Amino acid sequence: MVGVVIIHAMRPLGITRTVPGWQVATGLDLAFIWSVPVFVMISGALVLDPAAHSRGPGAFYRRRFARILPALVVWHLIYLLFVRQAIEAKPVSLVELRTMAVDGDFYGALWFLWVIVGLYLVAPILAGFLTDNRRRTLITGWAVTGYTAAVFTLMGLAQFWGQAILPSPTILTQWWPFVGLFVLGLAYRDRMPRLATLIALAGSATALLALVTWQVISMPGGAFAELSQVAYHGAAVMVGSVCVFIVGNTIGTRIFAGKRSEGPTADVLRILAEAAFGVYLCHQLILALLVRYVLPTMTLANSVLLAALTLVGAFALSVAARQVPGLRRIF
Repeated sequence: MVGVVIIHAMRPLGITRTVPGWQVATGLDLAFIWSVPVFVMISGALVLDPAAHSRGPGAFYRRRFARILPALVVWHLIYLLFVRQAIEAKPVSLVELRTMAVDGDFYGALWFLWVIVGLYLVAPILAGFLTDNRRRTLITGWAVTGYTAAVFTLMGLAQFWGQAILPSPTILTQWWPFVGLFVLGLAYRDRMPRLATLIALAGSATALLALVTWQVISMPGGAFAELSQVAYHGAAVMVGSVCVFIVGNTIGTRIFAGKRSEGPTADVLRILAEAAFGVYLCHQLILALLVRYVLPTMTLANSVLLAALTLVGAFALSVAARQVPGLRRIF
């Protein structure tokens, strides 16, 4: 979630290419491009666990959708009716609303809620097929991830060659490009490689993230840009994200396993982890308020400050809201 907030605070400056410091902002943005794929992998590691489906798909759906549907409805209304209308003064026309409804792209990162909905729907099917078989899980995860990268590469090449552009994901299909990573989260959940392997994986992730950063800053076009897409479904980003997941999961497990999972530090981490979903939901609201009323000037220093203030504000709001019974349902 820290990475997601940094991305959203830095991207407006990075895409200007006219304000001093845009290269640094772009570098900070793309340094955390793994955040969304790793978010999906963490979800897969937890949601595809056989224990989550022990009572059948009905119980799984009731529990998961009771958690996500209230937030999905309420926060879409907040961003459409309050943020767009009152803060940004950008009212939505019926034509725009219709397009948003088709794409599932109503405001900023809200599209990811539709990814979660789709992954929840197919989770019992995937869990029933994988049956905690690591070899099957690895083969399935990498096969689907490779297929996803190939599909989007083909779409990019078709556009580059001037041919018909293949259709983009819609509100009903936003989830499918993330299925491979979803499965790989379960596949690598318990993989704890040795130090030499961790160093190699960290180096690979760094090299791949440096590649996509170079692509954006130097803007190399042509077929190469389509083969190595700077996107969550690009091959370099997906492979780099898997490396980040394995390294982070291994280090985190070794630090906090056993007795270290108890005590003040673990309590704080647990509170922050439980607040993470709420941070995802509210951070764009806080960011919009800060841009409108506190730091309207686009500079690198302001972007860094925006990221810091948004993180503190979003975590504080989410932690506090989760203590209130009514508000807890949408955070």
